[in-house]
Amino acid sequence: MHKLDSMMMKNVQSAIGNADCVIVVADASKLPEKIDDMLEAGVGNKDTKVPVVLVLNKKDMIKPGEIAKKLEWYQKFTDVDDVIPISAKFGHGVVDIKEWILSKLPLGPAYYPKVNVTSYKSRPSAKDFIQVEILVERESQRSIILGKDGKAIKTLATASRLDIEDFLQKKVYLEIDVKVKENWRQDERLLKRYGYGGEIQAL
Repeated sequence: MHKLDSMMMKNVQSAIGNADCVIVVADASKLPEKIDDMLEAGVGNKDTKVPVVLVLNKKDMIKPGEIAKKLEWYQKFTDVDDVIPISAKFGHGVVDIKEWILSKLPLGPAYYPKVNVTSYKSRPSAKDFIQVEILVERESQRSIILGKDGKAIKTLATASRLDIEDFLQKKVYLEIDVKVKENWRQDERLLKRYGYGGEIQAL
């Protein structure tokens, strides 16, 4: 396991300590291999027991008769509170997840009276400047991401910029830089710099 993997799992375990419930998503179309290891690594080592639901995605890729068998297997051999099959692609079962989450969330304080209506205003509609850094471990990987004459990275940047502009409802300038840093996934100092295993530090 790379240091990146282990530090990401530490972040997961740390977040669980402040969570009201946990959602674990698995691919229902694949055999249930190493699911216990995943659950143990992600939610097993925690001081406070929180409700855990195992969400089996891609049920649309399974025959109807097989779904019941998989549900029975997971309910019998995994230590979770509930198992919910869904198809994120077609939206099947998504409402069930929302209802499950709402049933586990504690009531919070009412910060405003019911009659009050609040509004959110974003920053003035100026163009935002966004810088993105993609790290790879080998020059060959960088070449793949850039593509011939930089066409691949241009396509990626354009699609990403349009998605961001659609979300923010404003123009943005997106700059993507692909850098080669050998064995960066094993560099603990660099990983901490990017927010893994600790607080995100200024670059």
